[in-house]
This record gives sequence, structure tokens and C-alpha cells, in this order.
Amino acid sequence: MKEKTFISVVAYAHNSEKTIVEFLEKIYLFFSEKFDSFEIIVINDASTDKTLALIDKHKQNYSGKVTVLTTAWKHNRELAMLAGTEMAIGDFIYEIESTDLEFPIESLWEAYEKSGTGFDVVFASPNGKLSKSSKIFYKILSKFSYQKLELRTESFKLITRRALNSILKTKEKTRYRKIIYRFSGFPTTTIQFKPTKNIRSNMTLGEKIELAVGVLLTFSDIGLKLTLFLSILFLTISISIGIYTISIYLTEKSLIVAGWTTTMLFLSFSFSGIFLILTILGKYLTIILEETKDRPAYFIQSIRRIK
Repeated sequence: MKEKTFISVVAYAHNSEKTIVEFLEKIYLFFSEKFDSFEIIVINDASTDKTLALIDKHKQNYSGKVTVLTTAWKHNRELAMLAGTEMAIGDFIYEIESTDLEFPIESLWEAYEKSGTGFDVVFASPNGKLSKSSKIFYKILSKFSYQKLELRTESFKLITRRALNSILKTKEKTRYRKIIYRFSGFPTTTIQFKPTKNIRSNMTLGEKIELAVGVLLTFSDIGLKLTLFLSILFLTISISIGIYTISIYLTEKSLIVAGWTTTMLFLSFSFSGIFLILTILGKYLTIILEETKDRPAYFIQSIRRIK
């Protein structure tokens, strides 16, 4: 017997012409067999290839279950997926990070069953080793994060409607769902699967660096600690210069130009105070900037239900 729960599937696609047809066929077949009611929302993140054309070409296979949301320009995965989850109406929402389908299709059902045991968010991660860059990034983020986190690369997530409604109310402009969902306070868990193919990211190096910097500054206090460290460093240098100035004044007084000691002491202690003040102001400015920005998180070019 099929489940009566209404399911939303939100999938990210960017230049996915090689995988989109097979992805939709398998996803549509799986949810048709398991659930009475479901919808599939494809986030077409400004693809420049035949992704959208291929969906149109095979539209007769999806019985009006597929909606394509096309962004006005490439927003990258986090903001694009936000647009999809805000549009989703299901009781449970699957967030699929790529159309490559590197996970066994059965793991979608495993995540649903796991959610039924009391978890509002279920992450699905490959059971292999993390790449060196991901391992380093997650380690730094966990060390400086406001909470201790055990992060892994994820291929999809399953989230309940009550959890998603609560999370969508947050004012976070820098989106990083794997942390936002864990910070939400709702019960979370992780299932692991054996990848069916090599998992590769379609993000460029520049996009990865931009995301990493934004996440570190938003979800950890590494920026504040770094500025505090620099302030202490330069404070130490300033004090050392002050001590050096006094020692020169006491030992080489006859060689010192009038006013030199006073000027050096004034500069050394003034710069110490400036760095401490900049640290405090930097923290306040960061908070104020995030609170006052009222720009839309994403821009949509078109929404089409494939019929």
C-alpha cells in the first residue's frame, strides 16, 4: 500500500543535460510506487545547455508532477535550493543536491523510514573518506563554530514540514543548510550509503572559496578571533616599542632628540588602543550589516509547470 504523505522533491540542476532525463525517470518511478501524492521541483540554475529542453521533450512521462523553476542568473546551490524549498508544499521535503544520482535510489526510502523514528532532518552521506579539502574545511569550521559539529558531504536531505517552516523564518542571508538545519534545534541524524558512482562537485574553485569564506565568517567566530589575535599581536609589539623607548631614554638620554620619547610612547599606546577598538567595531558592524540588509535572497526568471 502506498504512503498517503504528500512528498516534495526539490532537486538542483545546472547544465545537467547528461543526467536530467535519467534522474527524472528514476525519481518519478520511485515516488510513484511509494507515495500517492508527490511533486518534483527542479531548480534550473540558469543552465546554458539543453537541460530545460530535455525536460520539455519528455514532459509526457511526468503526468504534471514536475515543476521547473529557472533562476534569472546562476545563484549557486544554496540560494537556488532556498527558492525551491520555499515553493514546496509537501509534508516531507527531499532536497537532492545534484541530478547525478550517486546514491542508491532505495536510500530515499531509508531516509523516510528513519525520519519516522523521531527525526525532523535526515542527512544522507556517502560512506567513503572525505576529500582533503573538505576534511580541512569541516575541521576548521567545527573548531571555530558556535557549536561543535560533525559535518560530512551530503547527497540529499529529508526534512519535515514543521522543521522547514521554522527554518524558513530565519533571516540568514548567507545560506549553508547543513549548518542551519543543525542549529535549528530539531532532531537530526545521518544515514550513510555506498556511492553508485564517483561523487564530484560541479562548483568552480572560486565558488568553493567564496562559499567557504562566507560560511566561516557567518557560522563561526573565526573572524573575530583572528582580529583579536592580530590586536593582541600588535598590542604586544606596541608595548615592546614602549619598553624599548623607555630603555633608550634611560641609557642614551644624551643622544635622544627632544620630544622623541614622548612621541614614541604616544604612538605605541595609541596604536594598541586603535586595534582593540577596531576589533570591537568590526564585530558590531558585522552584526549591523547582516541585520539591515533587506535584499531578496534570490531572483526568479520563470516558473513553469510541465504538463
